[in-house]
Amino acid sequence: MSIGRILKVVYLAGLLVTGGVGYSIMAFDTGGKGERQLVPAGEHYNPLIAPSGRQVIYTATTNGKLRIHGVDWNGENSRVLGEGFALWPWRDPATGIDWVYAGSAGGNDGDGRDRRCPGAQRNGGGEDAG
Repeated sequence: MSIGRILKVVYLAGLLVTGGVGYSIMAFDTGGKGERQLVPAGEHYNPLIAPSGRQVIYTATTNGKLRIHGVDWNGENSRVLGEGFALWPWRDPATGIDWVYAGSAGGNDGDGRDRRCPGAQRNGGGEDAG
């Protein structure tokens, strides 16, 4: 790790909630914020850091459907980005736009194809990747 760079990590933390176990999206960074909860416990999966480092992409189940969500690194501006399961974020080097590959899970959307979701392309907001 380079001196002066901020390390960022996201992970799931299992918590007992009404009806079973839920998973919170947790974050840790070496830039002074330390460990904290970004998203309260629920049916959350596969948290990923966007290439910009400014947001976290994750999958959540809502009313039996898989949806891809994004939240700024500071835990604000939670939003739905698209349908499916977040597989991997990437940045288009030609445009600088952040994308996330999305897949379906056993026919939730019926087509079984992988695709990319432009919802991760949010510019501005959040915090600098440092």
